[in-house]
Amino acid sequence: IDVLILGMGDDGHTASLFPNSPNLSEALDLQGERRCLPMLAPSVPHQRLTLTRRLLASARSPILSVSGQAKLDTLRTALAGDDLAEMPVRAFLNPSLEIYWCP
Repeated sequence: IDVLILGMGDDGHTASLFPNSPNLSEALDLQGERRCLPMLAPSVPHQRLTLTRRLLASARSPILSVSGQAKLDTLRTALAGDDLAEMPVRAFLNPSLEIYWCP
C-alpha cells in the first residue's frame, strides 16, 4: 500500500475495526497471516470486510483524517490510552502517521 487514508468514528473505530467486536484481536494481530477479515459493526446487522492491521501497517504513507470537535476529542482520548480493543484507531497512532484535522 503506497498511501493509506483512514477515517475515525466517534467510538475510536477505523477501517471497520470496531471496538470489542468479534475477530478484532485477530484483525489487529501484527503476526496474523490473514489480510482480510469479516467484522461486525454495532449499528448494522450485516458483516463488513476489513483489511488486517498487518496489511494496513505496511502502508508507506499512512494518514488519519478527522473532522469536527467531537472527533478531535476522540483522538485526544485515543492518544492518551493504549487499549486497542477499546479504541482500534490506537493501533495506527505512531510517529509515521500524518494526522489532519478540519474543524
